[in-house]
Amino acid sequence: MLSNKEIIEHIHNTPDYRKAVRNITKGNELADDLYSELLLIISDYDNVTLNNLLEKEQLVYFWVRICMNQWHSNTSPFYTKYRKDNREKLYYEIEDNRIAEPDTEEFKHEPYENVVERVALDALDDMYWYDKKLFELYLELGTYKEVSEQTRIPFGTVGTTLGKVKKKLKKEINKELERLGR
Repeated sequence: MLSNKEIIEHIHNTPDYRKAVRNITKGNELADDLYSELLLIISDYDNVTLNNLLEKEQLVYFWVRICMNQWHSNTSPFYTKYRKDNREKLYYEIEDNRIAEPDTEEFKHEPYENVVERVALDALDDMYWYDKKLFELYLELGTYKEVSEQTRIPFGTVGTTLGKVKKKLKKEINKELERLGR
């Protein structure tokens, strides 16, 4: 009888499982995130059940069924976490990704660009190292997809992290501009 950890290793070492996820998601950028979530779901299952499925060579069918439910059901935990409200759009460049510039009459001291740069650098210094490095890589590469491909971090994880970093930076910049009366 295999432990759940050994069953997870079996799944990870058998290409059919990852291939099934890619086929079900039709190559969507969230396929790796779904694969990771499925491993977590499987690891929580009863060991006897998993061993019976493996012994009867039905584990892959069980995997596919869970994958289909997670991908297609709008009540699944995966859907809620990654796809709800068309969240994929959040992972691409947001059209209005800038902060409105203040009126030039009020702009007497420090140039707007300098305020933004100063506050952004300070805020980045206070962030968790992972968030900071991922954002720096994003600035270098230009897209979430490139960051995901270069780092092999799932696209959804990159999008979520960078979305939070951008939100925090905007908040800090707006707070400073408000403090300066701009």
